[in-house]
Amino acid sequence: MSRAAEYLSDGSYNYAASLYGEKPSTSLPLVASGIFALLFIAHIIQSIRFKIRYLIAAIIAALMELTGYGLRYKSVKSPFDISGYASQQGMIILAPVLLAASQYVVLEKIILHIGESSSPIRASLIAKIFVFCDILSFVIQGAGSGILVSSATNYTMGTNILIGGLVIQVISYASFLATALIVFNRGKHLNNEEGWRKMFYALFTGAILVMIRSVFRVVEFVMGYNGPIATNENYMYVFDFALVAGAMLLFNIFHPGYLLKNWNIVTPGAKEMVAAVDTP
Repeated sequence: MSRAAEYLSDGSYNYAASLYGEKPSTSLPLVASGIFALLFIAHIIQSIRFKIRYLIAAIIAALMELTGYGLRYKSVKSPFDISGYASQQGMIILAPVLLAASQYVVLEKIILHIGESSSPIRASLIAKIFVFCDILSFVIQGAGSGILVSSATNYTMGTNILIGGLVIQVISYASFLATALIVFNRGKHLNNEEGWRKMFYALFTGAILVMIRSVFRVVEFVMGYNGPIATNENYMYVFDFALVAGAMLLFNIFHPGYLLKNWNIVTPGAKEMVAAVDTP
């Protein structure tokens, strides 16, 4: 594209000819970055207070989100800089993968509390299996982002690779949701405590939000960078920013640090052993 095509007659940027497809907001990315900064700080404080480390992936995700929206603000100032555009997209797209990793660990802890018989998969394998799928998705999406950054001519290839990574993420995440539902349906017959149910509801609601966001991103990329979704940033702030922020906020409100702290972790077969002893 010639430099002349990048500008309008009044000397302002011709955003319609950029990857944004419209003039994006400069205030919304600052607001989004600020909100994720608050979530990032809140998670650090809670992790220190409750002395837990297993939400570190969610903390990194919040950091990536606030960085991504900060880069978006910078990119809006130079809308024809492909590397700047791809960098902010990469950060925002990849961050939820890390948030999901923390959700897997929380489900694992719920299973250990109510008993391994509640899960169709051994508790110790839950995080390993789904994190492996996410790492695969993360690597593929990262490769796609890297190709996007390389040059404008590689944008289509990079986009297709990103779509592949997102599809893997959606399939894996759908399997996680199905596993979580089985755990809940079995667990409610094994343990009547309110605490684990609250944690599960928060976890599952957050997982649904992330799932909707992932499907949205697949649809967006399939329709192309000049499609009606990619060229209207309002969709991104509703179906990506708001959903991911909401999922992170749920872990702040229903933090496993205080919901799980008084739980007695049940070892495999423990409930059955207790029942056998109590039987006359």
